Amino acid sequence: MTKLAIPLSLETLQELDKDRTRLSGLTNAELAGLFTLFKLANSSKPFNGPASERLLAESLLLIGDSQEARSEIEDLVQDRVEHFSDLAPGNSDMFFLMSVSDVANKSYLEQKNRWRYGCSKEFNQVFIKRNILGLQRNVSLSTEHDRLIRAIEAEPDEPMAIQGFAGVGKTYLITTLAASLGAKGLSVVALAHTRQQLTALMERTQAVRGLTLAELMKELVYPGEPAPRPSRGSRYRMGQRFNRTYEQMAHILGIQPLQRAKPPEVAKIAWKTVTSFCHNSGHEITTEHLPATIKSHWSASDKVILVEVARRMWEVIVNPPNQESELPMRIYHQIKHADVEGKVLPPTIRIALVDEAHDLPLPIINILERTPPPQATFTFGDRYQHLFGAGGTQRPGRSRGRELGVSIRAGESTTELFNQVLAAHPITPELEFVGIRPENTRVVSYQTLPAPSGNCAIIFRSYWALFEQFQRCAHEKAAFTLMPGSEKALQWFMGDVIELFNHGTRPSFPSLFRYGTFDELVKRESQHADISRIVDLLSRGYQLKHLDESLSRQARGSVNVLWLGMPEHTKNMEFEKVVIADDFFSQTNMVSKDALVSSVYTAISRVKAELHLPAEFDNWVRGLSS
Repeated sequence: MTKLAIPLSLETLQELDKDRTRLSGLTNAELAGLFTLFKLANSSKPFNGPASERLLAESLLLIGDSQEARSEIEDLVQDRVEHFSDLAPGNSDMFFLMSVSDVANKSYLEQKNRWRYGCSKEFNQVFIKRNILGLQRNVSLSTEHDRLIRAIEAEPDEPMAIQGFAGVGKTYLITTLAASLGAKGLSVVALAHTRQQLTALMERTQAVRGLTLAELMKELVYPGEPAPRPSRGSRYRMGQRFNRTYEQMAHILGIQPLQRAKPPEVAKIAWKTVTSFCHNSGHEITTEHLPATIKSHWSASDKVILVEVARRMWEVIVNPPNQESELPMRIYHQIKHADVEGKVLPPTIRIALVDEAHDLPLPIINILERTPPPQATFTFGDRYQHLFGAGGTQRPGRSRGRELGVSIRAGESTTELFNQVLAAHPITPELEFVGIRPENTRVVSYQTLPAPSGNCAIIFRSYWALFEQFQRCAHEKAAFTLMPGSEKALQWFMGDVIELFNHGTRPSFPSLFRYGTFDELVKRESQHADISRIVDLLSRGYQLKHLDESLSRQARGSVNVLWLGMPEHTKNMEFEKVVIADDFFSQTNMVSKDALVSSVYTAISRVKAELHLPAEFDNWVRGLSS
């Protein structure tokens, strides 16, 4: 006998016990489910599945058609039910409560206020076994995953944007869909932001082609060529290490002083204006792209001049008159250039599966939106893992939306912790985070930074703290390794610090480029507790060869090692144990609240079995929430 699925979650019943006024906020389906539970609890007759489902369906129809009937049912359960949670015993043979995400997705409705008879069997198992076309085995899918895959298989021409918390299985969904859609003869391409993310994705999705966003841009702007060949200028200007000082930019563009600003300051304003333009959807630079302080303090005529300087800078970025006049052309400039030119996905891409879609720039959204059917894009992201602002970009306009809230990586014991962190984010989640991993995740508080044995990661917020721990592990000959993205970034970061200290060479690392002298760097970075110890190390003769020697001491290829890295380099990774370094809490005034919350959420979401948090963690989260 199939149990009856009740469109109400245990979390909602628990919330009603805490605050009975929430009864009026239930959806019609939730109230119908609550009324059905009440009737079953007070019935002396044996349970009858079809009759109970009919009661649920008719209650929903009545509540939806009559506000008076809804009010009467609200009053009835308010008066007659003492504890709402008692209506749903944990091991009932008659019915079960849906998950938070299943309730929110409303796939149990045929249309508004109309129950879809027979749908309970779709919700009746946490995991099911199913054969997927293109895979030589049965796969284990949650019912949430299975319904999503079936919806996409049924309409592969209709784009969909999937928002899912960390650990809900987005990468697993991409892998399964790639096999299923590819086996139907559709050309499937996986898209990711970085080479590291794409490599991790392709290791699991071997049947499809993969592209980074930079590689996609080459196909869009320079079709048929193995590498970009600008009509003017060198490819080197597109590299991360190519930089210009604001003084050099001002000289190249012939910028004159404006108001109280010297030419380099005007160049800095113009660069920020162009950057803002590249992250928005318009096709022309306007005063709306100027920095906020400029908008409010400069005259209208001066703002017009600044916009003209920014437009001239943009033209030189995309089409330099000669090699001496080149300005850096970052990936976001290339993406914006493709958008302005009206590019669409190449016809060789029938299905695009986009990982980490919460970091998609708006111009990419435009390109995806502009691409005509039957080509379709399916984006998979988590807005709360967007580390550079409030919640990432919106989904393409013609995409269907789907929310996933059940994490199969996190244990039930972490559900409250995750929701506490997410509550501090400026964007309120539509669903609650729910951890369902059978083995609970243990949460441990620490005073001194631990280094647990086994497969463990220590995640830092600053490169200064990361370097100090890295150097300590190398000195003690510990079994450690840097996360792939963190190794490359740390080598670049510390290489620039060493060169600036020893030779006064201006750094090319993005967050250090502003410093022309080492004294200026120390003064501006002094809020990092680790910097004084690193300065002492440099003063005692630490050189690039010592950095290379420490890097060579990593235990590469081992499983049970101590991983060291930054939140942005943990994506698509998971660990048995995770330690959140206390340097997260020493920089609360340096970064935006949403970026800080997203960094913490991303870091804690990597854990499976054991999570180590600083002793002040709870106070810090409460402070952010208030």
